[in-house]
Amino acid sequence: MTPKFKAFYRKEICEVIAINFDMNTVVVKSKHSSTVTMDGKQHYSQVITDLDKVELLQYTGLEDVNGKDVYEKYIVEYLDGEYSFRAVVERDYHAWYLKAFAPIENLDIDDYSDRGKTDLRVIGNAFEHSHLLEQSE
Repeated sequence: MTPKFKAFYRKEICEVIAINFDMNTVVVKSKHSSTVTMDGKQHYSQVITDLDKVELLQYTGLEDVNGKDVYEKYIVEYLDGEYSFRAVVERDYHAWYLKAFAPIENLDIDDYSDRGKTDLRVIGNAFEHSHLLEQSE
């Protein structure tokens, strides 16, 4: 699998076009850059910025129940009655896990996936949808 990334840059999640670790730069497509309209569609130009000005989100290699790619820092939901939960996709040194909300502890993402598909549903990300992280009492 070829690594894929998105980036949190200037208060939005952007597509990452290229990363140059030697030059400490990243190229992203951002709504904050100039746009070109072609064929009735808006196309965003690319922005080169310092790597330390973005938060990189790595692709997990998994898709949610709707076929959406699951990235690091995405908020996912699992619905199964009393076993339902929301969690943030996190990474430690060598594995992806779900940082779940109480009363459930952290979970192994492999327990909710099979052959690249998951039983999880992406409902947002930790940057733009932080209100989803709040627990209801």
